[in-house]
Amino acid sequence: MGLPDRKCRRRSSIRAILVATAAAMAAPPTFAQVGADVPSEFLDFSRRSGDRIRFCINMASVTAPFDRAVAQAIADSVLLEPDIYEVTDLDPPRPLDYRFTLEEIELYIVVNNECDALMGYPLPQVGAVPDWLTVTRPYHLTGVAFVVGSRGRTLRDLPPGAAIGSRVGATETMLLRGFLDSAGSTWRWRAFSANDRLVEDAVDGVVAAAFVWEPALMLATGGDPAASGLALAEPPFPIPPVAFAVALPSNRMFLRSLIDPVIDALRADGTIDALAVEHGLSPAD
Repeated sequence: MGLPDRKCRRRSSIRAILVATAAAMAAPPTFAQVGADVPSEFLDFSRRSGDRIRFCINMASVTAPFDRAVAQAIADSVLLEPDIYEVTDLDPPRPLDYRFTLEEIELYIVVNNECDALMGYPLPQVGAVPDWLTVTRPYHLTGVAFVVGSRGRTLRDLPPGAAIGSRVGATETMLLRGFLDSAGSTWRWRAFSANDRLVEDAVDGVVAAAFVWEPALMLATGGDPAASGLALAEPPFPIPPVAFAVALPSNRMFLRSLIDPVIDALRADGTIDALAVEHGLSPAD
């Protein structure tokens, strides 16, 4: 369920205060400063106890149903009753995406106030996890696909000046731009902010090729990119997987020590792969 009207107004008030706070600072907050910058009236330092564990689910992610199912499997394994808190935002979710739409300082408030464990946390491929969080080992890995349209079946088939699309801010985009610069190619990078438009323009031939988060590609094409005129091709450089872990407040190391071996067991016995397939995601490689 989403936030009721009262909570939406509270979230709007929080955002207004935090934006004003950030604007008044000479430099953006560092990870260590995040907690100190949050007005105490927005923080709840009470702690839940007993035989329950509250999982937070990022409802902006297309993996939310899968993450919920994994949370249930983890809770069953540690013999705790799960509660679910749905993390929503006033802003609309990005289509076919997995990223949190909350700003870091907003996420800090949600994790502090509502979560024993935050599901679907994408491990950063560049940089570090904020020091107010600790993360488990990944429970699911997803790939980034390189697709070529009707003009060819490999990168070498692309004509000079062809556009290659990828999402702004993604690791594959950083790698692609470095590749194009080093290769001295006439191919052009075309920026996209959302995966749905990226796949749409690849299908329509607006871009000759594209790097797309694999679940987004499969969901957008009904699991059959070839039927939409897209061929999976070998990428010109290695692309690290997008890995999802459980994030916890950094003072919950004991809970992390319980969850880590459970994730290992659920991956080893095929439970997580089965849940991924059940929810329209590919098994981990």
